[in-house]
Amino acid sequence: MKRIVFIIISLAFFSCSKSGILSIPIKMSNSLDIAVTANSPDNLQVPLNVDAGNDPEMQQYLSRVKSFSVKSISYEIQNFYGNPGTELTGNVSIGDINIGINKLILDKPGVHTLELTGEQLAAISADFSADHAVSALVGGTVTNKPAAFRIKFTFNVSVRL
Repeated sequence: MKRIVFIIISLAFFSCSKSGILSIPIKMSNSLDIAVTANSPDNLQVPLNVDAGNDPEMQQYLSRVKSFSVKSISYEIQNFYGNPGTELTGNVSIGDINIGINKLILDKPGVHTLELTGEQLAAISADFSADHAVSALVGGTVTNKPAAFRIKFTFNVSVRL
């Protein structure tokens, strides 16, 4: 609700700008629940979708969006259950872009930012602008099975209206 009020106030104050374009920073998130049993295959592949159309606050403004510009992508491990020192090693694929995750210790809290170049961010932004969504695939191996956890991805985006 706060974001809607901010957007309306921003439109009122900035609608008279020379360029006629307003840029609003927002965060869009989606989470995956992952459970790896002792009998699970060593290599997991889990899809993730971040869709602006699924955000109730963004739905009414999608027709006015000129573009999305992804500034950064971060992830956080939540609700871990398993042996201390359990690690995830793998990658996150977004379109043709693969970003490695090397020996992420799942029982250590913290927010991690994907290391992306300006060119990679531009490519993800173009995909997001075209479809108002991006799909990703989280893949890799988990040591010390069994384990369960949630991985929450947050896309820091600038929306141009």
